[in-house]
Amino acid sequence: MELVHQQYQLQTLRSPSAGDILQGTSDAVLFGFSLTPSASIDFTADSIATSGTATTDDVSNFRLILDANNNGAYDGGETVVQTLATLANPLVFDSFSNAQNGLSAETRYLVVADSMLLQLLEEL
Repeated sequence: MELVHQQYQLQTLRSPSAGDILQGTSDAVLFGFSLTPSASIDFTADSIATSGTATTDDVSNFRLILDANNNGAYDGGETVVQTLATLANPLVFDSFSNAQNGLSAETRYLVVADSMLLQLLEEL
């Protein structure tokens, strides 16, 4: 039995600076990347290391998005590949609800999340 490793090029497209995401923001783009395979591949999992000072109280509802129009923004109607409820290190997307099979050309993805609203009632 021969083990065949499929090759692809991974390129980072977007990574915001610290402090770029305001509280109460929905669908904030945290990271973008593209996969460019040398032959047809099935993209079935992704593990993304996280760093910084954000906590599970700061951000949630992480989504891996197929950036269909390649504009680096999460636009209505783009495919949500998988959702993770809470922040973790790493963010492991490994149970895709929308299969990413047979990729043969550059395909772009985004990781988006929601930042939490200030809880003003606690301050009153």
